[in-house]
Amino acid sequence: MNLIIQNILLGITLAAPIGPASMAIIRNGLKHGFLGGFTTAVGVVLADTTYLLIVYFGLSALMGYSLVKIILWVYGAVVLFYLGYLSIREFFGKIDLKKYKEKKGSNLFFVGYSVNISNPMAVVFWAGIFGSILAASNHSLSKLNGLLYSLTIIIGILMWHTFLSFLSHFGNKFFKEKYFKYISLISGLILIWFGLGFGYKAITFFNK
Repeated sequence: MNLIIQNILLGITLAAPIGPASMAIIRNGLKHGFLGGFTTAVGVVLADTTYLLIVYFGLSALMGYSLVKIILWVYGAVVLFYLGYLSIREFFGKIDLKKYKEKKGSNLFFVGYSVNISNPMAVVFWAGIFGSILAASNHSLSKLNGLLYSLTIIIGILMWHTFLSFLSHFGNKFFKEKYFKYISLISGLILIWFGLGFGYKAITFFNK
């Protein structure tokens, strides 16, 4: 249960920093209310799920090799450190809440899906993050249960985007740059903490 909660927390912190997907949810939520923001969020989450499934079916057959697990944990640690760095950097920069715009008349679900699936680095990031989680769970779970367990990270992503949709329903007073800066700072620190955890797993597993 503790590991599931950690996965959900990781999902929340991965989703929290402001990026194109979050901006699409905010803008559609402000314009169309909670349902508009949530519909966009479902598209975003489905894109994440698509990448997770691609990574799972590409890596699950390799999880029996110890070297693969160590590589994935190290890679996952590097990815999370990098994402944490980018998130903390947002704290010292400027967040433009008007930067991202959807095309007029676009389907809100498609907007959310396309803005997230079109990121060329997404599958690289997910290979590190999801691969590390899969490596950690593989030793004690069947392949199907391992997949379901690992997908709990999606719950955290959906929870955050639903919360964002809820806030956007009430208008601009919640969307101040300073709030998102502090969210980015906290998220960055938590992501680095998860990165340290993956790195520790790699070191302890290597020294067995």
